[in-house]
Amino acid sequence: MSRWSRNEGHEGHEGHEGHEGHQVFPDYRGFTGNPAATLGPGFDIPTSYGLISTREAIHRNATRIPWVPPRSTKLPRIGDADRIEQWSPDIRHVNFLRELVNPLRFVVDAKKSSYSVRHIEWQGNTATAQQVFSLIRPPVKVFTSQVQAVVDAIPLRSERLTEITTQIGVPVQYWAALFDLNPTTTPKTMELLSLALSFLSELNQPAKHTFGCPRPATYSPSVQPVINPRRFGAFPSGHGAEAFMMARLLQVISGQKREVNGVKTDLETQLQRLATRIANNRVIAGVHFPIDGVAGRMVGETLADYLVSRCGASKYWIARTFDGSHRLLSQGWDKPFDSNEPLDALGSKTSPYFSKNDGTQVIPRNSLAPVVVGGESLLRWLWSEARKEWK
Repeated sequence: MSRWSRNEGHEGHEGHEGHEGHQVFPDYRGFTGNPAATLGPGFDIPTSYGLISTREAIHRNATRIPWVPPRSTKLPRIGDADRIEQWSPDIRHVNFLRELVNPLRFVVDAKKSSYSVRHIEWQGNTATAQQVFSLIRPPVKVFTSQVQAVVDAIPLRSERLTEITTQIGVPVQYWAALFDLNPTTTPKTMELLSLALSFLSELNQPAKHTFGCPRPATYSPSVQPVINPRRFGAFPSGHGAEAFMMARLLQVISGQKREVNGVKTDLETQLQRLATRIANNRVIAGVHFPIDGVAGRMVGETLADYLVSRCGASKYWIARTFDGSHRLLSQGWDKPFDSNEPLDALGSKTSPYFSKNDGTQVIPRNSLAPVVVGGESLLRWLWSEARKEWK
């Protein structure tokens, strides 16, 4: 996956899919340099000694000096969401991520070769498990049938090499070019996107581990990747999931329409093209199969829906399944990655791996599931602050 930095990260950390989402943006790393000059966390020995001698020189009083007038020492209300703004971005990130993953459970079924993420919704003392997404691993024949597609993409490497290498981390500049993302006027939007990437990593990395699908070079010495990927499974693609999650979140958070009268807007077209290009660049680089990007796209789009719902901006999300066990896939599947194929059939023809998605799996969100029982949702606060930057 990618990360808003040069490093490949966690697969997040490779695609950010990084766990330190708060570090995806350099501006969120905290102050750097001499703490005495920047007032950032930390210390340096000369300044600490200087503070000791300075206090002795200016205080000259053995008793405690009071504030005049007295400052409030009342303890704050438990679970107050607004207080989150007082903390540094990296600490906010930890709290946001905790609230986001708190109601989720992972379910692995070895017999079905499946990995599912479920949201546990509580009503009093009764818990209901609601699907977020499910992946069923394709058979090895699918991967072997797609090796040639990876080899066929090799001639594009020279043309795409700059993109490939600058997209090893989360390609923030590519998205910023469309929306003018920057830490001055859109800091909370960047914080939200950083959270989303960490969240994706938390869910996608266990899927990669569960399936353990090798990268293309394992199948043929003809592949010879042009970059050295992180050592974890290929399926589903972290970069693909990140790209399509970013595209959807930026469209929603900015308030831009997805389509008008059933026709994609020009911005939506650009967003989808960019996400597709990022996913395809991983195939051209020789580190992914097209099918990895197909599953990654579904994961990214679905988690974007789920995140928006958990932030209180939507009352539902659409649960989806990638069915790699379909009989057509068991015969091999060399279809190229197509981001225009419907994720939800809704009467339209779609590929067999999305055939379980008939558009009826709309999951209502009954609560925002804050970590503190009776407390306020931190995610709602973050979303509200980010939306203000686009109004």
